Amino acid sequence: MKKYARNKLTDADIRPKKGKDRPYNLPGGGGLYCEVLPSGTKVWCYRYKFGVPRENKSGKLITPEKTYTIGTYPDVGLSAARKLRDEAKKKVSNGIDPSAEKQVKKHPSHESTFKGIALEWYKENKAGWSESHATRTINYLERDVFPLIGARDVDTLTAPELIPVIKNVSSRGSDRCCQAGKRIYSTGI
Repeated sequence: MKKYARNKLTDADIRPKKGKDRPYNLPGGGGLYCEVLPSGTKVWCYRYKFGVPRENKSGKLITPEKTYTIGTYPDVGLSAARKLRDEAKKKVSNGIDPSAEKQVKKHPSHESTFKGIALEWYKENKAGWSESHATRTINYLERDVFPLIGARDVDTLTAPELIPVIKNVSSRGSDRCCQAGKRIYSTGI
């Protein structure tokens, strides 16, 4: 089997490779490799260490290894794969997990604004409510809550910032709106 030196992998090395019974890797240097699947599909991957080091059985601290999938060959060429690997390396060195970031971009669970989370919460719970309760709840939110904190990111929203909203709502005796706000806030955390 041919040994590959750092960044010495070429298109000529990759192109003729065929699938075998099991997947195998063509190392591209610096954690980059091209995985050849049994179907013959070639996938660029970047192997890196990220996370909290854990102690193994012998007492040695081991940082977990992760894999970031870059793309398929030939859609992503060798030079593009190297550039994307370098970008992923920078993210890792800045404390960002590129795989997790890619998942969040690919499958955002919800908006992180209070309004986005509140509307998602409303849609999920609306089916179990009477029509009048559902109407009252959305009206409370649109009239009393969204104008004050709807555009705020839930991650940065603090309890003192909720006090004006609570005072505004409770001055009119609208306890149900406060209850809904608490449930929404706990959903977003």
